[in-house]
Amino acid sequence: MSHSEWRERFLAQFRDSVKSHLMSEVPLGAFLSGGVDSSAMVAVMAQESGRVKTFSIGYEGAGSFQDERRYARIVAERFGTEHHEFVVSPDVEALLPDLVATLEQPFADSSAIPNYYISKLTRQHVTVALSGLGGDEIGGGYQRYLGMLWSERYGRLPAAIRPTWLESAVARLPDVRSGRRWIDQAKRFFATTRLEPADRYAAMVTTFSAADRSRLLVPDFRARSGPDDAEDLVRRVFGSRDADGVLHAAMLADLRSYLPGDLLTLADRVSMRHSLEVRVPFLDHPLVELMASAPGNLKVAGPTKKVLMREAFQGLLPASILRRRKVGFSVPLALWLRTDLKETMQEILSEAEVRRLGYLRYPEVERIKAEHLAGRANHESKLWALINLVCWHRQWQGSRA
Repeated sequence: MSHSEWRERFLAQFRDSVKSHLMSEVPLGAFLSGGVDSSAMVAVMAQESGRVKTFSIGYEGAGSFQDERRYARIVAERFGTEHHEFVVSPDVEALLPDLVATLEQPFADSSAIPNYYISKLTRQHVTVALSGLGGDEIGGGYQRYLGMLWSERYGRLPAAIRPTWLESAVARLPDVRSGRRWIDQAKRFFATTRLEPADRYAAMVTTFSAADRSRLLVPDFRARSGPDDAEDLVRRVFGSRDADGVLHAAMLADLRSYLPGDLLTLADRVSMRHSLEVRVPFLDHPLVELMASAPGNLKVAGPTKKVLMREAFQGLLPASILRRRKVGFSVPLALWLRTDLKETMQEILSEAEVRRLGYLRYPEVERIKAEHLAGRANHESKLWALINLVCWHRQWQGSRA
């Protein structure tokens, strides 16, 4: 099919998907971040059902670089929605026990924080909400998709002209205080360019590498815990032979692992904690199947992600939304761990608490904390994982007692 035929088919199927999720006998609204996915969803909702209630969260102070509310307001004003906002504070110490209990397992995705708050805010007004979840996975919206493609091209360069000085220089870069992820992404890119595609993807999505786990876990625990197969799991979903290249292999791996194992689990448990039903029109199977059959250059081309979606939504959304840089539904955690959450982190990851678990080496935990606080590296994901692990252990041991 031509580009125009793909745009027409996608937009028609997307409209059908959103319309099918509007059937409800109770009040209904939508999460609105101001990104392409949620904005297009709200646009169709407004066209099909009239007035829509929309909900956004944001951040103030030093973490305001993560705040997307101004984009959400553009969309809300454009389509005349009844818009509600909530400001998330870095004081999540009181939230942690409820968050851990809600997820019922050690859960290392910090987007649980904004998901918790947006679900709580939304439930005060409606009982059903539509989410743009899944748009990145079917449309090609993640930075790692660019990384996978660019690594292939970089790897084809003759060794003589590869800028090895640049690789070593990037590896030594300190983190910025705010924790903006571009430095971390650059480090991962150069650290993985020489790996095979499956190993490269595994390195991009795994927080603790095999070497990290070797330093962190005591030998006796590693010996008793069976095969070390975190990377093997990722390699299996990546190398399923159902994809026609590295881009689709990464997207399919996300559909089979990251989406059901992380994002959908998180959204379901956090929303149900507040008795809120969340619907995901981007994941209706006819739409997923259509996008799976679309060629890769309609998803990622050059430096542009979500090519087909951006073109299809040109008649729906203003240019300021279509051209904006993706922020992601997350919190300024790296900054918070260096400032407002520093004392909480130090208490939870104290030597006494870590040693009580019995299988973590405290000197390695201390090294991770020290490097993050000093700005030598961004370890927010590792620290959040460890914090949740210790908090989960506290609750688990308390329930056993």
